[in-house]
Amino acid sequence: MSIFGFGKKKDTVVQPTQSATESRYKILGTGCSNCEALERNVKQVLQELEIEEGVQKVSELSQIASYGVMSAPAFVVDDKVVSVGKVLSHSEIKKIVQDS
Repeated sequence: MSIFGFGKKKDTVVQPTQSATESRYKILGTGCSNCEALERNVKQVLQELEIEEGVQKVSELSQIASYGVMSAPAFVVDDKVVSVGKVLSHSEIKKIVQDS
């Protein structure tokens, strides 16, 4: 017998973890002009290829460092760093996305 709800099991709602909602495509950077340019290029290529996946921006330094990245911007596909320190062209991004 439970008095005032003590001893009664609570119904818990499981929230999706952050990893469950993460995108396959990530831009690592602190918001510099090169980071924004890379993000813009990636979004354009995904739209051209009719891929409805979004692009996740990672700007927290500890998260960026966890990928082993020391210069920005960086492009990550499926948690694998594929480019560091430069703004990729549309053709470079297209090849990376199609090969992944």
